[in-house]
Amino acid sequence: MNFSELGLAAAQVRSCESLGYTEPTPIQEQGIPVVLSGQDLIGCAETGTGKTAAFLLPIIQRMTEKARPGVRVLVLAPTRELAMQIQKNYGELNRVKANRGVYFEIEGHTDATGDAAYNFKLGEERAMAVRDYIAKTHSVALSRLNVISYGEEKPVAENKTKEDRAQNRRVVIRILE
Repeated sequence: MNFSELGLAAAQVRSCESLGYTEPTPIQEQGIPVVLSGQDLIGCAETGTGKTAAFLLPIIQRMTEKARPGVRVLVLAPTRELAMQIQKNYGELNRVKANRGVYFEIEGHTDATGDAAYNFKLGEERAMAVRDYIAKTHSVALSRLNVISYGEEKPVAENKTKEDRAQNRRVVIRILE
């Protein structure tokens, strides 16, 4: 079986080919038709079997077929690393310019000045201050700014010098397309 036999459009099949995917894995073979039909899917497979492509390929195709304004897809991931991997895979699999949205992710970081809840709150306040500044100064819609707090329990640097504390109290801004 190949990807076009699963009901994927030519653009999605080309994306698969460009990434070296020659034939679908079992999770892709079973999952892609379900998502293409608009049904809910719960899939379970081992790491490295193509679960992300199994849900992203049909989602991208459905977004392409019916263009609509606003947020179209929300993907929740249990870890930051997995969220970044999914975002990377989305960029690799999505060749349709109209499907590309841009948003800012603003991360507030703080050092270990208190317990985890206190550090989280400080990081969130730092990120929100930057978000508000960007929105007001550069007229970026708040809906395009995502705020995340990483109140660190383990600082990235020692808190012994001013430079070290500056590293621990930081804001990271990423533009995701």
